[in-house]
Amino acid sequence: MGYFQKQPFQSLDATLGRIYPIVIDIQALIGIILLILDWNLPRRPSLLHPLVMLLALAVAHAIRPMSRGQGHEGRHWVQLAGIGGSLVLILIGLMFVQAMPV
Repeated sequence: MGYFQKQPFQSLDATLGRIYPIVIDIQALIGIILLILDWNLPRRPSLLHPLVMLLALAVAHAIRPMSRGQGHEGRHWVQLAGIGGSLVLILIGLMFVQAMPV
């Protein structure tokens, strides 16, 4: 938030950086449960889908440790790049589900 407004790294920025990996963790847990229970899924994802999603999870968790020790602008950039990168990986992973035949 603060990068676009040219403000220092604030508690809202840190809170959003803490919450984002938790949301991705919950989504990954739901996906793992679905794969383990082998529910009757409308589309079967290929093996690439869970691999790309786990990579997105790793990127989401790498945001906070990588932003420590940076200045205000550096912390904003690391969070922006990390969240953006993980969202791009999530979109790529979703394409693997959409490409599978019914």
